[in-house]
Amino acid sequence: MWRRLTRTVRPDLAVDLGSARCRVAVAGDRSPVPRLIDEPTVVAVARGGRRVLGRGAAVGRLASQTLGRTPAGVDAVRPIVGGVVADFDLAEALLAVLIQKARRGRRGPRSRVLLTVAGGLTPVERRAAVGVLERAGAGSVGLLDAARAAALGAGLPVSEPIASLICTVGAATCEVAVLSLGDRIAGRSIRTGGDDWAVAVKEHLRSVHGLKIGAETAARVVHEVGSAARTGDEATTEVSGLDVAGRVPRTVAVTAEEIRDALADPLEKIITAIAETVEDCGTELVADLARGGLTLCGGGANLRGLDRYLSDRLNLPVRIAPDPGAAAVRGAVVALENRDVWKHWLTPAARAA
Repeated sequence: MWRRLTRTVRPDLAVDLGSARCRVAVAGDRSPVPRLIDEPTVVAVARGGRRVLGRGAAVGRLASQTLGRTPAGVDAVRPIVGGVVADFDLAEALLAVLIQKARRGRRGPRSRVLLTVAGGLTPVERRAAVGVLERAGAGSVGLLDAARAAALGAGLPVSEPIASLICTVGAATCEVAVLSLGDRIAGRSIRTGGDDWAVAVKEHLRSVHGLKIGAETAARVVHEVGSAARTGDEATTEVSGLDVAGRVPRTVAVTAEEIRDALADPLEKIITAIAETVEDCGTELVADLARGGLTLCGGGANLRGLDRYLSDRLNLPVRIAPDPGAAAVRGAVVALENRDVWKHWLTPAARAA
């Protein structure tokens, strides 16, 4: 009874602060539709200033609608770049709104927060993220390795004597890990992801078609016709941009095949990270991986044919976790609700350095 009342007044929160999307979930939520705040990591500010529009509420989904087409006097800013806090004030404004949404506007003691963090972040970068959360209204902050969180969220048997291989592809980072008996056996954290796919498409269209496009247009092309392996629907889409030579608007048609070729280099980095991680494992663990295969998480897992591409290249069975983008924040909720079981995975922010 007392625990239920405490959770109502001061709910524990899990936060996955990504470059493209920020997710906040409530631990212990037994409602028919558990609370999961999932919004773009974008803030709309007055041009030339620091004032967040909408009386500080123009963040997330509302602010993302202005990306690439901001009216005069408005800038849409991404406060997290490359998985790292790039603008402290705007990141604080974003998190303050999302935390209040998760708490449903309730006042009271500050919530304890568990933040998922990429393995490749430096101590300074981790402290920056913790500081932003504390200023946004969080109470005590703990840290959880993003790969471990995703493994929990994907339902992998990480506490059993079986090796589990997971790859989380985000917008800016890719986390690969092998877990067994509740411990991390091997892993890689590389700074590549969906943002690099958009950059590759931009460079391809400029070099091959002489067309200059924005990041949002490139991301749309990846979403519409991008793929890692040939699919049954080899679609074509039209892309509008600025002709580099004539400096006038122009539209070109691009095929799924040429976009797939443009994505080859960034995808190769993911292959390398997974292969190197597997190489670090002993022969018995590799045998487990050959049977259990690879689990894909993160928003990048939604790229068409990525599971088949990885399976063909790595000679492993590959499955995509349910709702792969939310796997890490779901896993952080599991860790919060079972602290006694997973306390050895949780790092207090004071020891993050």
